[in-house]
Amino acid sequence: MSTRKLLAVVIGAAAAISVGVLLVTGVVGAASDGNRGTYSGSAGPGFANGVVSILSRPAAASDRLPASALGSGIRFLSNPAAARLARIEGTRSIYVAPGTGGTVCLIVRDSADKSTTTDCADRTTLVSGTIYISTPDLVGRTEDIVGIVSDGVQSVADSDGKSRTVDANVFTAAGVQGQVITLTNASGAQSKVDLGLQFPPGS
Repeated sequence: MSTRKLLAVVIGAAAAISVGVLLVTGVVGAASDGNRGTYSGSAGPGFANGVVSILSRPAAASDRLPASALGSGIRFLSNPAAARLARIEGTRSIYVAPGTGGTVCLIVRDSADKSTTTDCADRTTLVSGTIYISTPDLVGRTEDIVGIVSDGVQSVADSDGKSRTVDANVFTAAGVQGQVITLTNASGAQSKVDLGLQFPPGS
């Protein structure tokens, strides 16, 4: 895992079963320092600034995230009331929140199993990379990824070239093969990000 500030908390019975895999393989959070992302062309907005505009959006009633849902993860947020709901997909609600010590936090609440996963990493990760939560499928050998990217990043593609759009600084990607994703910003510049090992060795 990275030596910079990187935190992951999983609350809920179902999530707790998988947290061992997540923490051991390093698939919660961000790629290691030195492999944060390598961009080509003119960096431009989305790689150079690390701005996350959703955090500046006026608060709405739907943004409210009960402290009880966060559990011990609440201590990593600088202001829980500043969390913003980025999107809802099925039973998952995906939030972005400011963290302590200059971090940005990704929060995924799943109403199906009442689990909440919170991951925080330094804002500089977003200069050319992503703060993400990855759930590996050991049978299908794919990953489901939820991630935060900086302003200006318009799409995220996996190693097979399948592209996903970005909305409110968040992307979701199901059935990803391989551990490298490509971020593309508004000026067409790309950043290749190695997410790190997704499956335990020998699995």
